[in-house]
Amino acid sequence: MPQKVEKKKREYSKVVLNIVLFWGMLLVTYSYVLATFDKNPNEGVTLGVIGTMIGNITGYLIYQAKLKMSRDKYCLNKDGIPFDLIKDESENEEENHH
Repeated sequence: MPQKVEKKKREYSKVVLNIVLFWGMLLVTYSYVLATFDKNPNEGVTLGVIGTMIGNITGYLIYQAKLKMSRDKYCLNKDGIPFDLIKDESENEEENHH
């Protein structure tokens, strides 16, 4: 019987970060393309977009660090299940196999 494949949970903060980074890179590229035609680039816009991308990356990294610290504090795995329950279940499975 084929095993049921678990669908990987989507982390929405990562999706939002990827959208922001893609949009930021697109705007920076567009800014440089316009600068080559106009010969008068507006550095303020490019620096603003890069600053926004850096801010979003920093926010995401802080969020992940706080999440990891919280999981460690309460002994949870990435799915929010306490480590004690996982250990108990694996011990029960070992006993059932013997």
